[in-house]
Amino acid sequence: MQMELFIYDLPLGLIIIPLEVKPLTFKVKATAGNTNSMILKYLPDNSWVAEKSTMKFFTKKHIEQLGLQIQYKRPEWFHPYS
Repeated sequence: MQMELFIYDLPLGLIIIPLEVKPLTFKVKATAGNTNSMILKYLPDNSWVAEKSTMKFFTKKHIEQLGLQIQYKRPEWFHPYS
């Protein structure tokens, strides 16, 4: 799934790939540039956390925004866990 997140008023294209090995865990990769991918996890307390993030501009606020966008655009991925 492709998404766009605005950071410092600039659009950042992202590709979100659900990881089947671990439920509610996603690989996030930027569509432009040569950045490493990061892992985004949905936690039981309804919060989001990023692992292996090398994108310095991703703050906790951006991680939460991205997680909420994933939940909104793909609610079927979260149905068994609601």
